[in-house]
Order: sequence, then C-alpha cells, then structure tokens
Amino acid sequence: NNNNNNKKKTEYSINFTENEKKTFRYKIYRLVKHKWFEVLMLIVILINCVFLALEDPAADCKNGVNCDSLQSAVSGSEYPFLAIYTFEAICKVFAFGLQYFYDHWNKLDFLVVALSYLTFIPGAGNYQGLRTIRFLRTLRSVTHVESMKNVATSLISAIPYLFDVLFLCIFVLFVFTIFALQIFSGVLRQYCSNELGEFPENEKEREHCSLLMSGGYQCSNPEYPFCIKSKYIQDNPNFGITNYDNFGYALLVVFQILTREGWTDILYQTMDATTSFSVIYFILMIILGSMVVVSLIFAALEATFGDKEEDEEQEEEE
Repeated sequence: NNNNNNKKKTEYSINFTENEKKTFRYKIYRLVKHKWFEVLMLIVILINCVFLALEDPAADCKNGVNCDSLQSAVSGSEYPFLAIYTFEAICKVFAFGLQYFYDHWNKLDFLVVALSYLTFIPGAGNYQGLRTIRFLRTLRSVTHVESMKNVATSLISAIPYLFDVLFLCIFVLFVFTIFALQIFSGVLRQYCSNELGEFPENEKEREHCSLLMSGGYQCSNPEYPFCIKSKYIQDNPNFGITNYDNFGYALLVVFQILTREGWTDILYQTMDATTSFSVIYFILMIILGSMVVVSLIFAALEATFGDKEEDEEQEEEE
C-alpha cells in the first residue's frame, strides 16, 4: 500500500531540477498540470457525449445512407475528438513518463483512446461491437473529476463487502423459493370454471379461486361457478410463466417479488387462490428479502467510504 501511495504521489509531483525546468518536457508538464487543461478536456468529453447521443444508428454517412447534415457533422466529429484525446494522452505520457501508467484510471484512459483507433480500420467500423468502443469515452469523465473518481474507487473497493450481501440475498431467495414450492405449488392454475371444466380463454377474464371452503376467493359468477385446477402448466398466469409449480419458475417469481416489479398482482392472485393469510409470506419477503438487503448494501458502501476517509486523513497526517 505504501508503494502504491508513493507511486501515486510521484506521478503528480515530479521534482524537476533547475536544468530540467528549461526543457520542453517541463513545459508540457506545466500544461497538463494546469487546472484549465483539465477543465478544457472535461468540456471536450461532455461535447463528445452530446454528439454520441445525437448519433442515428441507422445512418451510414460513409455509404450515403440516411445521412443528413446533422449526421454528417456527428460522423465527421470523430476525427477532431480523437485527435484531441490522442494529443492529451501523448502529452501526459511525455510529461510523466512510465509513471503515468501507475494509476489504474490513467490505464483506462489510455486504453479507451487506443481502442478508438480500431474503428478506423477499413471494414472494422461496420461491426457494431467495435462501434460501441466510442461510448467508452464517457468513462473518461471519471478521470477528470476528482470527486467522481473517489466515488468510483470506493464503489470498486466495496465489491468484497457486496459479495457477502450477494450471498445473503441468494440464501434468502432460495429459502423463500423452497417455501413457495411447498405451500403454493399449483395454486395459480385454479380458476372458476363451468360444468365442463372450461374457463375463459382470455387470461384477463379468468378468475383465480380457492379450493378451500373458507378463505381465498369463492366463485360467484353463475357462468363459471366451480373452482377447478387445470392440469397444464401453460394455464398459469402470464402464458404459464408466473407459477410455483417447479423450482425454476418459483425462483423467477420470487426474484420478481424481491425487485418489487408487479409483485402486487402476484400477491392478489395467490391470495385469491389460497387464503388471505398468504399475505404474511409476501410481507416477510419484502421486508427481509428486499428492504433489509438494500439497507445492507448501503451499509457496506458507507463503511467503504468511511475507511477511505480514514486512509486519506492518515495520509495527510503523515
């Protein structure tokens, strides 16, 4: 850690002798260290992001397809932007030497610039995968904003803590999935049917019902007065996807509930097909599986930020 800190400090505080201060390298060093140089490069990155946002994927100005004046300007801007980024990278490498690459963010910065040249290889620019390299330039804004860099570094440092939270989340996911398999298996195939065991073909017109004499929904429609369980898994809601009939589908349902995306629909369907007390299962899942896990994630991030602040204070004291 001390070596890394020394390297980082050396990179940004190169000591030049009186003779070296007369060299061209020192002038470049003063240029790249000037605060307005960083501000100018950040403005260039933001303008480049605007041009990337204006790009039409269907336009191909090289072949004259769907190329208007705006798309022509967007396509032509690639050359000056890449020239500016290349100038910045060359200046910093020339000023700092190999010490420039001691910082991982500088490695990322240089890699993005280098990969951008792949899109100018004849025929390579037509591949969508290589064209997306240009969107990596938005990451360069991280290296030019110190506060953003500190936040990103803290998030990366928090990954080991987040793995522990991830394992807990997976454990909770499996526990609630196994419980749902034991209690709710097949219940979402219970519909109000007629005497022939038929229920409406339109899924929106179907009504879930409970086979229990008390609790759940009891069929009240005279056209479909009987509660019958279908034998086919595809008769489950959402074209057979929403169900607790096997581990895979139940895991998918529980995951959807934990994300709280459309979970109330599943709640009402399950309550209609079983009993109102099944709401307890959903409440526990939301509290333990969703709210608590999210709180643990924030706690891990807060702990990481706290450790980083302590390290910075110790470095300042030293």
